[in-house]
Amino acid sequence: MAETNILLEAGNNQLELLKFKVGGQYYAINVAKTDESIDYMEVTPVPLSRPEIKGILAIRDTLVTVIDLKKVLFDEYTEITPNTSIVLTNFNKLNLGFVVDEIVGISRFSWLHILKPEATISSTDEGIITGLVKDEDRIVCILDFEKIVSDINPQCGLTSSDLDASVMKNSNNREDYSLLVAEDSKLLNKLIVKSLLDAGYQVKSVWNGSEAWDEITACETREELLKKYQLLITDIEMPVMDGITLSRNIKKSDEYKSLPICVFSSLVNEMLINKVKELEIDAMITKPEIGKLVEKIDSMLGISVSGK
Repeated sequence: MAETNILLEAGNNQLELLKFKVGGQYYAINVAKTDESIDYMEVTPVPLSRPEIKGILAIRDTLVTVIDLKKVLFDEYTEITPNTSIVLTNFNKLNLGFVVDEIVGISRFSWLHILKPEATISSTDEGIITGLVKDEDRIVCILDFEKIVSDINPQCGLTSSDLDASVMKNSNNREDYSLLVAEDSKLLNKLIVKSLLDAGYQVKSVWNGSEAWDEITACETREELLKKYQLLITDIEMPVMDGITLSRNIKKSDEYKSLPICVFSSLVNEMLINKVKELEIDAMITKPEIGKLVEKIDSMLGISVSGK
């Protein structure tokens, strides 16, 4: 798979999707989360593991946990054929492989064309389809791989219990601060908001960068914005407007560039780190480190918590 950094090309608001088939249906993952795709290789089974886990595979001295995606989606095991592949991924600091029936290819899309699934498709807040896109004559479902992994092994997911109890003390120090959160995953949006509310902050959440930008530009002056919101927390992957484009819009604006930005994303790699520096984004945290989120925000806002 060719290396790509399209997600980090500030301002284009586009993404590349790796498309594949499972059980006759079309699915996709953001290329930015993938390392490569390989022909299926026999894996070493892990005793007493969850049924979705095929086993362990060693790739260039890296141990990769391999998950049968058909078992996740359809509760059926993948029948191995010459087209069967493993999509190798790296997000949330995890090395994972997902078994798929067939690789279809890579296509570029605008975030404007990524649609949120209706309730009939994703019936709960914890649905694993995060977006839909029309590709020629078919509909491709974008999967929430973080949710898939969290369901298989909750220890790899995000929970508000990760928050350090000592950090949560004296939450009244935070009651005068209002935070804006941009996160398209319903599950993560609720979790982040709950964690911040529990810490004592005032919180307003939106579902993508475009909604966050609307909130920001509703303020006509720098003073009005900083009175309404003291900090923005944003994901990177979001429909309509991604977090990179949102951050670029803010930082290039004389009126809004003073708003502190904290990127909270599963996509943390060298390219993203360089892009964060280039755009002068104030801070970045990986999603497995939600326990550090409140502490980081305290630091950014100059809040001192006794007991630390």
